[in-house]
Amino acid sequence: MASLKFSVSLESKNPNFAIGSSQLLGQCSISAFTGGYVRDFYQRNDSDYSKEQQSKPIVVDEESISGVDADKVGALSTEHCNSILKKLERTNDDCKALKFFEWMRRKGKLKQNVAVFNTLIYACSKQRHVGLGAKWFRMMLENGVRPNQATFGKLEEAELVLVSMQEAGFSPNIVVYNMLITRYGKVSKMEDAHRLFHNLRAIQIEPDEATYRSMIEGWGRANNYKEAQWYYKELKREGFRPNSSNMYRMINLQGKNGDEGGALTTLEDMITMGCQYSSMLGILLQAYERFERFDKVPQVLRGSFYEHVLCDQTLCSILAEAYVKHFLVDDAVKILQNKKWKGRGFEDNLYHLLICSCKDLGHFENAIKIYTRMPKSDEKLNLHIICTMIDIYSVMKRFKEAENIYVNLKSSGIALDLITFSVVVRMYIKAGNLKGACLVLEMINKQKNIVPDIYLICDMLRVYQKCGMLDNLRVLYYKLLKSEITWDQEMYKCVINCCALALPIDELSRLFDEMLDRGFDPDTITFNIVLHVYGRSKLFKNARKVLWMARKRGVVDVISYNTLIAVYGQNKYLGNMASIAKEMQVDGFSVSLVAYNSMLDAYGKEGEMEKFRSVLQRLRESGCASDHYRYNIMINIYGEQGWIEEVAEVLMELKESSIEPSLCSYNMLIKAYGIAGMVEDALGLVKEMGKNGIEPDTRTYSNILTIVMRQFTDVVEDLAPGGSSASEPEAGLRLRGHYIAWIACQMVYWALFRIPGSVDPQ
Repeated sequence: MASLKFSVSLESKNPNFAIGSSQLLGQCSISAFTGGYVRDFYQRNDSDYSKEQQSKPIVVDEESISGVDADKVGALSTEHCNSILKKLERTNDDCKALKFFEWMRRKGKLKQNVAVFNTLIYACSKQRHVGLGAKWFRMMLENGVRPNQATFGKLEEAELVLVSMQEAGFSPNIVVYNMLITRYGKVSKMEDAHRLFHNLRAIQIEPDEATYRSMIEGWGRANNYKEAQWYYKELKREGFRPNSSNMYRMINLQGKNGDEGGALTTLEDMITMGCQYSSMLGILLQAYERFERFDKVPQVLRGSFYEHVLCDQTLCSILAEAYVKHFLVDDAVKILQNKKWKGRGFEDNLYHLLICSCKDLGHFENAIKIYTRMPKSDEKLNLHIICTMIDIYSVMKRFKEAENIYVNLKSSGIALDLITFSVVVRMYIKAGNLKGACLVLEMINKQKNIVPDIYLICDMLRVYQKCGMLDNLRVLYYKLLKSEITWDQEMYKCVINCCALALPIDELSRLFDEMLDRGFDPDTITFNIVLHVYGRSKLFKNARKVLWMARKRGVVDVISYNTLIAVYGQNKYLGNMASIAKEMQVDGFSVSLVAYNSMLDAYGKEGEMEKFRSVLQRLRESGCASDHYRYNIMINIYGEQGWIEEVAEVLMELKESSIEPSLCSYNMLIKAYGIAGMVEDALGLVKEMGKNGIEPDTRTYSNILTIVMRQFTDVVEDLAPGGSSASEPEAGLRLRGHYIAWIACQMVYWALFRIPGSVDPQ
């Protein structure tokens, strides 16, 4: 914007101008406050020249002022005038600045205008003209302008100004001293503030209310409780009243210095002053929390203030929650027991808030303490509190207490909502009580007004999957497809992981492709489950594609390779199985014990004994710890081959490895002995199982039955015409022995009926 101009005409000199031409001996240089020095003043004899100077307009460059006579402009704001004066001061044109200042005075622009005086005083301060600055300061006070922090600038220079004023005969002003004391307090120079305070009476000035308040604030900032307390008492003794800031300082100092009695007195002063109780309580709690002395708060909260807290719902809530936060649960419960207000709904919500606070802080025992001390009532139970407590007991693995709460709630006849059902289901899942979870899910399915949300649906899927309830999974899945629930990444993963075995392979494949098309990322578990299902369904091309995708995304793991090795082995694709084992090593994974076991089982069942031995040797060299599965495979394979000596070696190795034979191990051994015709050894294993506390199962009895029946059949064939050439007595002994075996066979057969579902009597 182009520079505009304006002019200021001074019509006449004002003899009342405090530091005008009469004091400065005529036209003066104002360099004393514009950056120069005090020159000698002189009187011009040329009156025409003087008149010319008086009437000549002042022209000032200013971007925002029109080029007209300023006397004719009434719309100039005080801020605008201050801006002009600052520009004149920077130009070192003293006469223009003085004339414009006089014009501002005549136009009433000096009233409460601290900025204009600060401009002049600052100019004097720059050149260290203390005397002239003092004159401006005096004029500032005479015009009723209150100094501020910028007026004083450096405190030492401000004191010099006061001294100059006193030496010149000006009466001291308490406002100025209060400003200095306040300033000293803010910069932590309390010794100087203390000196000023005690010098007041020497110059016949009495401290006023503001003086004491400033001293309290200053000593409070300096953390000097003794001095702050003295001035606080003096303030009250003089009949003055502390302000809210003073009392805030005192509460903080008392909390820090352990003066609970003093804090109680300050609270009473705050009550007298009419402070809001909520603010008072907040200040007190904040102070004692800051200085880690919160356990002393109950000692301070006594008398009328505490009684008022008990009568107010909001204050009770604030205080009780603060107590809970700082482990003062007994004090929190005491407040709720002694409260003077009524309102069951608000009280329940407050108890719930406190219990939730304990839960969030991990203070579960405190939550239980609050719950057990709740007032007993015949009114409707609060479902929010019930659900929270069930959840807390579940986290603490105290499932019996959690279930008792649920049973009491169910017997109360209160209709359970979605949240309650969800919490109870989750409780049973954490407890491993899937049967209990299924019973709750049945109740949910019967409730027409309960629409499961995404979280409950995921829990239902997990329960049905763990229980092997494939029909329920299918029903829930197709209901889910028809619902309006938005599927996110977690929902896709949960459905695929849980419903993989319940859905047709085409539907699972469609769902998996849909997940990928929507940009969601399957995790390792999801990839492995899909890989397993494709392998079971002999969709090996799809399985290899899924493995490739998992490798590309960096989520493949050992289980991925184990899964594919196992399905290739089970389906007799031994070449592909070996190829995947090599890929596993190329990708940086060591061949796992599970993979070795799968290869042993596959090679053994196909009679590839050389490869079987090679894998077994690699397994032993790898340092993988042996497990039951490996020993069982070896016993089974050696037994099928009729290699009883190798079976005995495996059994010996098994017993020496500190791994006790399992039920499956015994079944494999019995089968192997049966193939080798070692009936007595097989029956001896049954006795050994009993000694080791292992209960025979269906497969055990079936193996024994098969062995005895085979042996009995062989005897009958020997005694038949054209049979073996054994002598009659010898044959008789064999017959009697195998008759006994036949009786044992019958006993084994009927023993099978003791195992539900083991044998069909028909």
